[in-house]
Amino acid sequence: MFQEASRLLDQRTVTKLLSWSLSRAVYHGQPDVVRYLHEKEGGPIDSLTPFQVKACRSAEGASRSAEGASRSAEVFQVLVDHGWKINQTDRDRRAGPG
Repeated sequence: MFQEASRLLDQRTVTKLLSWSLSRAVYHGQPDVVRYLHEKEGGPIDSLTPFQVKACRSAEGASRSAEGASRSAEVFQVLVDHGWKINQTDRDRRAGPG
């Protein structure tokens, strides 16, 4: 999907779109979407801040329920499994991976 968009748009726009999509998937507690965007589309998990990840909630606003907590934990685990670092500074995030 994003690979096709990259043929029509410049790379900077595609990266911004991926970053936005990834942050929305995190916010709405969608671990499968987070995994897909990162693994299949190259979504930049390093662009996510701890505040964005902390704001994670599950669908239907179940953030305070056991299901919501489970989804938040799943999203967090997906990010950590793919190299996201909670203590990375904003300056490090802007500089990119490495």
